[in-house]
Amino acid sequence: MTGRGRELADVLKQRRVNVACLQETKWKGNKAREIGEGYKFYYCGSDGKRNGVGVVLDSGMKERVTDVKRVNDRMIVVKLMIENKVVNVVSVYAPQTGCEESVKEKFWEEFDCMMMGIPEREDVYMGGDFNGHVGRVNDGYERVHGGWGYGVRNREGEVLLQAACAFDLAVVNTWFQKRDQHLVTYKSGHHATQIDYLLIRRNQIKSVKNCKVLPGEDLVSQHRILLADICLTVRLNKHKDRPPPKIKWHLLHKEGYASEFREIVVNKMIEMGDMEGMSVNECWKEMADCIRSVARKVLGETKGKRMIDKDG
Repeated sequence: MTGRGRELADVLKQRRVNVACLQETKWKGNKAREIGEGYKFYYCGSDGKRNGVGVVLDSGMKERVTDVKRVNDRMIVVKLMIENKVVNVVSVYAPQTGCEESVKEKFWEEFDCMMMGIPEREDVYMGGDFNGHVGRVNDGYERVHGGWGYGVRNREGEVLLQAACAFDLAVVNTWFQKRDQHLVTYKSGHHATQIDYLLIRRNQIKSVKNCKVLPGEDLVSQHRILLADICLTVRLNKHKDRPPPKIKWHLLHKEGYASEFREIVVNKMIEMGDMEGMSVNECWKEMADCIRSVARKVLGETKGKRMIDKDG
């Protein structure tokens, strides 16, 4: 990512990407910055020489950010509020195969804590370099592995699938039958593997319309962009823009309504008696409440397009 923020923004705009998860950014600090074309980059890094993760949001999405949780230089969670839906965008960078076992164990412990901190009712969209192979077949993991992976499963891939089962997350890029060039996420010389994955809640798998690798994009030399088309469904509040109820005062122009209103108000005032000992404001409030109460009963109220008549 060093010195390539603008180039990344251009690629995202060209591909019409709303949200992007980045790994091995090697940016130091816990900050957020504009990178051009309306995109904003939320990132978390340590020394600027290794690791580092981040999430890039377009101009519309960045306005919906409610919280950013920077777990460490391998995990970041950006929480969005989209209409009435809470969405967690997670970027993850797992330890490489050659790392010490203690480093890997610590990573998965922190991963578990991060996931347990996200309520089940909230959506999760996770993009990550997991440095593991889930393999082409899905034996034993049919619920989270779609059966269209690449290569042979290794130990790191097994751990990823176990974590997916624990939190009921589907490995999205194994659910679409693609040619190898659209499955391979990392290629160096003759070495081709699938180590980058997109994970979402298993019950949301139908919201993903397509998922594939873009082999021709030269933004990075070895890793390839994994792109998914996701349809986010939100339920709109039908009563959100409904105006508050209003008393239909215009009916006082009709003699029948006016006579009934006047008679009831006078009787109510007589029942109230004198207001000795009350302040002017208290007297006025008492009388106003009485008048409005009678008006609602006699004249009725409106509620947006729906009318409530006193005879209804």
